[in-house]
Amino acid sequence: MLRTLDDTLALRMDLLSCTRLVVVGDGVLGAEIAATACGMGLPVTQAGPQPAPLACQLGQPAAGLLAELHAERGSSCGSAPRSAD
Repeated sequence: MLRTLDDTLALRMDLLSCTRLVVVGDGVLGAEIAATACGMGLPVTQAGPQPAPLACQLGQPAAGLLAELHAERGSSCGSAPRSAD
């Protein structure tokens, strides 16, 4: 969770020691973490239930553009597998 400056600084330190990253979540926070990690040079895979990051919040056309922007910067996006429940 990211609630404080200390949380974000700890995440940054963890990202500096990574060679790749999987972000589980395709909402605002997940998209921001994926973008930040890509900016740090990490290959990123972002997974979530939406067809593209922020699709529920922005609508599919804008979310599709956001997914393209993420892809240009090294982040791949995909829907997370759903359980059979």
